[in-house]
Amino acid sequence: MAEVRYVCPGSCGWSVSEKEYDKGKTICQAPACEKHGEPLEKKLYCPECGIYFDEDAAHTC
Repeated sequence: MAEVRYVCPGSCGWSVSEKEYDKGKTICQAPACEKHGEPLEKKLYCPECGIYFDEDAAHTC
């Protein structure tokens, strides 16, 4: 089953859980990333195959 994750759109791939996001981790925290300090994007994550995808996208492993 897919879980909500918040992901950096930059090259670092920084990712936090929904719980971490709700506690204030809402921006990229990787100092070397070109998107450092910018907002994370809401995605769904499939733990079976390790793929991030948009909420409105269909996904099968």
